[in-house]
Amino acid sequence: MTPQEFEESNIRFNSLEEEIDSIDAWIGDSPGPVPDSFLPTIITCWKPSPEEIQQIIKTGKIWIWFFSDELPPHSITAFSPFELPIDPLRN
Repeated sequence: MTPQEFEESNIRFNSLEEEIDSIDAWIGDSPGPVPDSFLPTIITCWKPSPEEIQQIIKTGKIWIWFFSDELPPHSITAFSPFELPIDPLRN
């Protein structure tokens, strides 16, 4: 998958290695689990290659790697969080 630029991004993370793309992101707050609470949020956009699309169709799975010793809360969706009234804590 390759990182994609998107209109709502407000920061770009640049790689120190030439062969790795920079990553556009949106940084802000999302609604939290209780009323009037917010969670710090980073959103990125990725596009699968044709081969990856075929593998997703074949298996129905997407694998995610976190290079960390902790698993932060996260959400994965095929829908833009900027266009639909979705709740990332419940989807």
